[in-house]
Amino acid sequence: MEIDAELDKINRTALKLFRRKKRELGLERPTFRVTARRITKEFPLKSPEIGARVGEYLYESEDADVDLHNPQIEVGVEIMDGKAYLFVDKIRAWGGLPIGTQGRVVVLLSGPHSALAAFLMMKRGCEIVPLYIKGSEAELESVRTLWKKLKRYSYGSKGELIVAEGGAPMEKAQRMAEEFAAKGIVLGHHAERFTDELGEVLVEENAGINVPVFYPLLGLPGEYMDEIRRRAGL
Repeated sequence: MEIDAELDKINRTALKLFRRKKRELGLERPTFRVTARRITKEFPLKSPEIGARVGEYLYESEDADVDLHNPQIEVGVEIMDGKAYLFVDKIRAWGGLPIGTQGRVVVLLSGPHSALAAFLMMKRGCEIVPLYIKGSEAELESVRTLWKKLKRYSYGSKGELIVAEGGAPMEKAQRMAEEFAAKGIVLGHHAERFTDELGEVLVEENAGINVPVFYPLLGLPGEYMDEIRRRAGL
């Protein structure tokens, strides 16, 4: 929950979340702790003081015990730019950087390898502009399905699949990069070992392309790729 960073509001909101979690877990007298973090420093209390004050309020308001090492309920308080963010759950995710913080990239989306390349770039904070060079209707439907799966991870991005008629894929991708102010083009080429011969092929492939071309899958073991694709549902 996001509220104004005022101690009274933080206390009351923490109590509301605590009671909700207590009911959800079906606990009569739960153990708890408060973990506080002051990301920006305009709030007058330091992080340990915030945790102590909120913890004291919960202890006096509820039938509960403090356990700093193995609590049944952990109340989190994070303060930043005049706002307080309170939570009682943590959801394990992929990690990485928020979508869009590292700019946009155009992905030539065509199959599982390119979808995995897009996913890894998203994990690194890139917003994806997905481009499909039209082939068969069956392949188009497959690519649409892949993009729907990728969109689950693209929180904050409003991008939609762009379908272009046949032609030179890299030239079309470069035009898209210019149109969307993207920082480069992403391809799903995979090789576990980078060789001089492969380097020559890639240089020739990208001759005349004036934006960076990224190959997130080069050098990755096949087993690792299969595991990431399985976990991501790609």
